Amino acid sequence: MTEYRRSRDEKAIPVVFCRRQEKWLPIEEHMKCEFCAAPVFDEATIQQLSRDMGMDLVVELIGDFLSALPQMVDGMREAVTARQPETLRRIAHTLKSNSASLGARRLAEAARQLEMLGKAGEPAVHTGPIKFE
Repeated sequence: MTEYRRSRDEKAIPVVFCRRQEKWLPIEEHMKCEFCAAPVFDEATIQQLSRDMGMDLVVELIGDFLSALPQMVDGMREAVTARQPETLRRIAHTLKSNSASLGARRLAEAARQLEMLGKAGEPAVHTGPIKFE
């Protein structure tokens, strides 16, 4: 979950809870935590996005992405439980696209596999782990 804290110059800074350090950290610092972000986001992608739209907007996009992630995971879990493959496919497709846009390649690949399960029409029959590199 992303929250916002005020910096010394009164600027809103997005922060997330670091499970390893058990404290709230600015997103830029959290992304460097080996335990929490090992690296989730491709550095070259983040740098390119930063050049294109500015780091403040990139940080905001990552914060929004991280805030929406638990709801998307819950939605996919519910879709599998309720045997709603189209819902799984739709949510997984969105997660895949958002992850890829931010350079979260491993997550994008896992979401792609879930999307394919949804397209296959029977996601509840898959009981093994999603494999990705």
